[in-house]
Amino acid sequence: MNEHLLEVNGLRVSFDTYAGEVKAVRGVDFYLDGGETLAIVGESGCGKSVTVQTIMRLNPEPPAAIRGGSILYKGEDLTKKTDKEMRAYRGKEFSMIFQDAMTSLNPVSRIGRQMSEAIRIHEKDVTREDAKARAIEMLGKPAEETKIITCHLGNGSSISAVKGGKCIDTSMGLTPLEGVPMGTRCGDMDPAIVIYLMKKLGLDAKGMDNYMNKKSGMLGISGVSSDFRDLGAAAAEGNERAELALRTFAYKVKKYIGAYAAALNGVDAIVFTAGVGENDKGMRERILNGLDYLGVEVDFELNRNCPRGENVEISKPGSKVKVFVIPTDEELMIAKDTARLAK
Repeated sequence: MNEHLLEVNGLRVSFDTYAGEVKAVRGVDFYLDGGETLAIVGESGCGKSVTVQTIMRLNPEPPAAIRGGSILYKGEDLTKKTDKEMRAYRGKEFSMIFQDAMTSLNPVSRIGRQMSEAIRIHEKDVTREDAKARAIEMLGKPAEETKIITCHLGNGSSISAVKGGKCIDTSMGLTPLEGVPMGTRCGDMDPAIVIYLMKKLGLDAKGMDNYMNKKSGMLGISGVSSDFRDLGAAAAEGNERAELALRTFAYKVKKYIGAYAAALNGVDAIVFTAGVGENDKGMRERILNGLDYLGVEVDFELNRNCPRGENVEISKPGSKVKVFVIPTDEELMIAKDTARLAK
């Protein structure tokens, strides 16, 4: 018996909700061979989209769960793949155009070009510099005309204003201490605080340097941790200092976005990347709330269910300012720069 390109057997999918389990797909079977076209037809709500999204493993798990069956692609069962393993398939082996094609495809750009871009994207690793270039591509306009604010948020954070593909300003200064508060770094503060703390705590220059770099920022404000995941958990349990740390961070990032929008004389896109920028949906929501005056319209439901490890636009169709979540790979960027400088 010949192996089919795609074979779905007894697929069952349900969603866990507050009202209990909702069965969305119950025992779907079909197969598809190379060069064939398959039409899945049914009334609204019958599970067509859920079936295809399950093949792509795009349904957030949880609340979605594959309760049974198999999805064999070239003999490999996709139901057994991790999200990381699925990244090697999406965009490279197969893709999905959603029902509202006008929000999925650029109507003024050729479909072939957009498909080739997706293939190139999925056949290379993404670096911090690539994130900037990727955002320019996704905007669909010449690089020299773009105005982008990148929010590289993690235990170390920096905000950058990028005009015409070139960085014109960044939140970090002579050292990484300047800018938004970070895991243990203080960020922007009144310079007189340094003298005040040296006197109050009896610190010398070396001690003060260590204090600003290792005992400040999110750790210093919260008194709990420098890890945003720990802070989110503590805040959810009612820890006021942890909540204050999170609010402070979001406020500082929002201030930089406003300042850089002014410096750029407008903004086309805001990009979130790095550990917190990519994975902390709550922090993204805190930052993006209240930016409607810039023309930012966010799909907060999509933000809350944003798949990890993928390039996702979380702004609404028609938003004047696009908002992207783009993964980065700092280690690869460092390796590339090292190789370039060593030549």
